[in-house]
Amino acid sequence: MPSDRADDGTPIRLVLYVRRPVAGERTVAIDRLSALAAAGVVDEFEIETVQGEVILSEGGDDDTADLQALAAWSAGDVRSTLSVETRTSRLGRSVRTIALPEVTLAVYEGDTLAWVFPCTDGTRTWSVADCFDGYETAESVPQGVS
Repeated sequence: MPSDRADDGTPIRLVLYVRRPVAGERTVAIDRLSALAAAGVVDEFEIETVQGEVILSEGGDDDTADLQALAAWSAGDVRSTLSVETRTSRLGRSVRTIALPEVTLAVYEGDTLAWVFPCTDGTRTWSVADCFDGYETAESVPQGVS
């Protein structure tokens, strides 16, 4: 289970992806992440604003490569709830897209993507709020995510 530092001392970085407009639940998530950083629980954090649906380029440019990695992430039976879909555009072209929830959280150990929230094991789903709860109470992700 990830903590505020990896076993080898590698810093933990959280990247919060919030959909536009930034209001309501999205603002609460930003405030909670900022509080974790201020308390020293998180080494680094970033906040990225994104559209609700992102068109993924086939080449995996820098702007979409991270989102593709979030959608493909898995750790054992736990996997990201994000999904990539292929559909036909209005121009008749095949387009790959990802629909993002209001908030998505990526947890990195150094440069390695360690966790993505929301995530599921097929029975239970862990939200971004669950991850924040875990860090706030035990300085780790929620119990049960392994």
